[in-house]
Amino acid sequence: MAFISWLKSSVPGVLFLRNHVWRPSWRIFRSLSPRRIRASNVQRIRQHSLPHMSDYDSAKGSFWLPFVMDSIKPGITTDALNCSPLGFRYSINRLGKCIAPGDELQGPVSLLVGGSTVFGVGASSDELTVPSLLAKRRDENWFNLGTRGATLAQNLAQFMIFRQLIGPVKDIVILGGWNDVTVFQMAPLFARYYGLFHGFTLYFKTMNRSDVDITKREIIFPEQWSSLIKLSIDKQETRPFFREHMSNVLDNWKFVADGLGARIQFVAQPVSFCCPHDLTEMERQWFATKSNLTSFEQAAQSFREWYLDMLAEECGAVDMPFANSNDAFGEGVEEPLFIDPVHLTDRGNEEMATVIESTFPDSR
Repeated sequence: MAFISWLKSSVPGVLFLRNHVWRPSWRIFRSLSPRRIRASNVQRIRQHSLPHMSDYDSAKGSFWLPFVMDSIKPGITTDALNCSPLGFRYSINRLGKCIAPGDELQGPVSLLVGGSTVFGVGASSDELTVPSLLAKRRDENWFNLGTRGATLAQNLAQFMIFRQLIGPVKDIVILGGWNDVTVFQMAPLFARYYGLFHGFTLYFKTMNRSDVDITKREIIFPEQWSSLIKLSIDKQETRPFFREHMSNVLDNWKFVADGLGARIQFVAQPVSFCCPHDLTEMERQWFATKSNLTSFEQAAQSFREWYLDMLAEECGAVDMPFANSNDAFGEGVEEPLFIDPVHLTDRGNEEMATVIESTFPDSR
């Protein structure tokens, strides 16, 4: 910077040089900083070792629908992932056929429900998602009811919308938990009974703009709304409302399963910060590409310290079997299981299918 100051004070015409040449050149020099070079190298490693992730990146654009909100676009066709006209990712059944809600099948189907881990972000093909692996191992049809970013309440709303196109159900496995606790931890508001979804605060502000003012310092809304809308800056204070909501959602899922004559169970999804798997060097390099890794670690602390216990207790209260995959997920496995703290590699999906399969009474 001293050299630049000397140029400006000593050399005529430097102003012209600075405006037209120096500024873009300075950006080039900044791009050559050691930190930026390291980040660029790590990104190239990810692109080389996980080339199929470009298909997920290209499919990530927002497609807004009622209830489930930010959704996957229907009819996506790529090498790594393919979605039905209704927006469900295809799973591959025991006969090698692509199946999704809306297909007519003989006999009941089983359902894997959850967010992007169920959807299969990280899998190199539809065949290597957890629902497809379960279909092959158990010799039965499994539908993939994973929606990226969805909470359990959004999963339930989507299931009810498509129930008639799903048909008879044998087993429902909810593989999730992460999305619910992260939106609770991140949002400065909580809607009692209704819960949250990703982007709720922006949605709340935009749709109620004449009555709501949200700045970095304060959130203002009519006092009479406080029976439903809670300030959620102090998470200890709003945690009872969050627990109440989760209890209601789990009870509703159990109610639906009982009405269908289906078995239902909850499997808490694996999170790299919470399970005994020792990260490989490749996983560490992949993780380094995440700009929000600190947020992941903060959410994982809540996930580990109180949320999993709360889920287990609330599942027990509604007589829903509960298993925590984090207890032993990836222990002793020396291959990469995660592409980031919550999404799995093909090998990770195999491990997850093994965990789920072991929870069925007929597998014990």
